Amino acid sequence: MKHGKMDRRYNGYPDFQYHVVFLQYKENEQFFEMRNWCWEQWGPSMEWDIWTRMPFKHNPSWAWIHDTYKVKLLLRDKQEYSWFLLKWC
Repeated sequence: MKHGKMDRRYNGYPDFQYHVVFLQYKENEQFFEMRNWCWEQWGPSMEWDIWTRMPFKHNPSWAWIHDTYKVKLLLRDKQEYSWFLLKWC
């Protein structure tokens, strides 16, 4: 797992400022555990590609990407990221 600040090269920026990246096959279990934790902390969310098409029905605090190329949690700002770091790092 890697985590850090995002910039405009990443999907999800500027709506999300931080991300947590998982190695897709080796860390899937960890991803699902952390995604469930995010769900408990900030409420339900959805995959980023759906999140972008539902501007009035999405959770602004977090989303995720789970596709062929990457598995990521997307966190809105420093507040969510700090909370994540306190729990998981």
